Amino acid sequence: MSNAARLSEVAWVLETTPAHCHELAANMREEDRDEIWKSSRLHPLDALLLGQMDSLRTWTYLVHGRVVAIFGVAPLTEMVGAPWMLASSELSKARKTFLAHCRDYINQMHELRPVLMNRAWTGNPVHLLWLRWLGFEFCDPEPFGPDGEAFQEFQKVQFPCVPS
Repeated sequence: MSNAARLSEVAWVLETTPAHCHELAANMREEDRDEIWKSSRLHPLDALLLGQMDSLRTWTYLVHGRVVAIFGVAPLTEMVGAPWMLASSELSKARKTFLAHCRDYINQMHELRPVLMNRAWTGNPVHLLWLRWLGFEFCDPEPFGPDGEAFQEFQKVQFPCVPS
């Protein structure tokens, strides 16, 4: 596996391929399916392929050779990127290893864009808790998407220190 990072005996992170998108789309968490639909009316496979194509970088989290999550950062401006992640229900079984390493990938996103911001559906509490744990700050919920569902904007800023 080129460009792969071994996280444990059974877990790897590597660059996302279309095949990874197809596999995850078939096994995506219901909350993630709902969030995609409520924000954009996209089906899981379309959202994953679009995310892979539009992002500056995407990663796939594999456990026992199965796709458990795909995440990435899409450019909004030269300074701002939109982090995103979609997962299967298998993530809950492999969360300890994932949590031990996910901050490293947020830092890699920050290397691409110092400001990270996006929206999360309030009906997806697992994502909201994870984002708070990662240090993202949240705005109050606001209507978003075709049905005006409650979403919360979140952001994290990490500007590099400039030597004086």
